[in-house]
Amino acid sequence: MCLLEVLQYLPIEGLNAFNKATAELLHGADNPAIKQHRVATVQGLSGSGSLLLGAALIEQYFPGAKVLISNPTWDVHLFSFLCLTWS
Repeated sequence: MCLLEVLQYLPIEGLNAFNKATAELLHGADNPAIKQHRVATVQGLSGSGSLLLGAALIEQYFPGAKVLISNPTWDVHLFSFLCLTWS
């Protein structure tokens, strides 16, 4: 078996089964929003990438929201929020 056959990347939308299971875990499998296909999921490439996606979502839909970041934390966690318009 070739190494390239083993190391394959997921498609841009992520792993569908993981996304579906996550939505059902968060909202409940019987939730009307799930059944009506009104729930969207996104899968980040890494922990830091996921934080950046979350920060962008909060900034766009909840402008002026307060975000608490633990101390200590990794510098990259701060940059995930500061690179947008956060203060």
